Amino acid sequence: MKSIFLTTILAGFSLSLCAQELPGFRTSNYNGVLGVFSNPANASQNNYKWDVNFLSLGVGIGNNNASFGLKNLSDLTDGNSLSDQLIGDGAKASNALFGADIKPLSILIGLNRKSGIALTTRGRVLLNATDLDGTLAKQIADESDKSSFPYNINSNKDMRVTANAWSEVGLTYGYVLMDKGKHFIKAGVTAKYLAGAANAYVNINKLKATLSQDPVTDNVYLENATGSLELGTAGVSLDNFDAAELTSFKSTGFGADLGLIYEYRPKGSKNYKLKLGLALTDLGSIKYEKNLANSGGYKIHTDNPGLNLEELGNQPIDDIKTYLDGKPNFFTPQNSSGNNYSVSLPTMLNFDIDYKLTGKLYINGATQMNLASSSQNKAFNNTYYNSYTVTPRIETKAFGLFVPLTYSALTEMNAGAAVKIGPLFLGSGSILTAMFDKSKQADFFFGIRFGSFAK
Repeated sequence: MKSIFLTTILAGFSLSLCAQELPGFRTSNYNGVLGVFSNPANASQNNYKWDVNFLSLGVGIGNNNASFGLKNLSDLTDGNSLSDQLIGDGAKASNALFGADIKPLSILIGLNRKSGIALTTRGRVLLNATDLDGTLAKQIADESDKSSFPYNINSNKDMRVTANAWSEVGLTYGYVLMDKGKHFIKAGVTAKYLAGAANAYVNINKLKATLSQDPVTDNVYLENATGSLELGTAGVSLDNFDAAELTSFKSTGFGADLGLIYEYRPKGSKNYKLKLGLALTDLGSIKYEKNLANSGGYKIHTDNPGLNLEELGNQPIDDIKTYLDGKPNFFTPQNSSGNNYSVSLPTMLNFDIDYKLTGKLYINGATQMNLASSSQNKAFNNTYYNSYTVTPRIETKAFGLFVPLTYSALTEMNAGAAVKIGPLFLGSGSILTAMFDKSKQADFFFGIRFGSFAK
């Protein structure tokens, strides 16, 4: 069954498994050009004369009310199961995040001892579900849900689903600011051209209603409802969206990443004992032109008999506005946001501290802080969640083993594992937790990259 809440972007993705990028592997000293995505300062005095990322892919889903385990991860390839995980426990308000991050060909080149450049490409999909009433969402998305009725909804918040799909082309420059004795500092900046493929959102404001079930047909109706609804789409059609449309240049924008790295080198060599990294990522926005045929605002007012939620859930995304316009006794048109709008990137402040314990053994501590909270009153913006990670690792040029331990504001505690063998790398930020059916997220990444080591 289609759902205006949940198929906004997932209909085109068979990948059903990321707030933190490449968990574990992102801390490696041998991740080459991929290190530029988390901190552009990594473009200078890298361990490589040149490095090429052939392809990497990360996908993930998290929900504050879900429960993932290894035994049911394969179920996420089914669209209905994925919708269930986005909703979570029907008895609770749910927050969820789905992400897909595709990095095709990217190249890093060390220009000299002090500077380096990188050309990067990337495609991204983000979907946020915020403060959804689980019972209402399940009735729209899955008629097999067996909730108890009547059920009262008394929300003082905005229930939202927001999706954005876009691609990026980045040019990075890194430069060594200081290389004096024990102290080493480098900085970097990435300028990004942004191509927006699609944006869609649904916002239900302060809904007060009762869900009642017909004892004969088992249909569930929304009755005695008050509140307001706004929906909007822009870019390509979302009913048949697929990954290839990430390269659709429907909307454009510009962005930037900024980074700084300090290293303490007690022996005055290239080998550090302590490294500190600070980066501001995903500055910028994409300007979209709203598809007026699929967008609108409405005042909600239902009496008895109410609105059939199964009928609503069966509507394709492109037909939702037509359906709402055809129910004037339930939905009164009202003004919505303008025809053009700018979607902000999910800006984050990233801080890393990396300490070499001994030999090839390191430990990394990292925080990722959401700086986009001020834009959360705009229903069309996506956000990540704050997270804190500790990652012990063993690594050489040819091999690396990483164990990220992460606390996220969305999914709480998760333990993962990642490995690098030559040019290949793969891992998950939640695989160890999922072994005990205790994870609130499911994620996976893999890729291949290769380069020539610097002397």
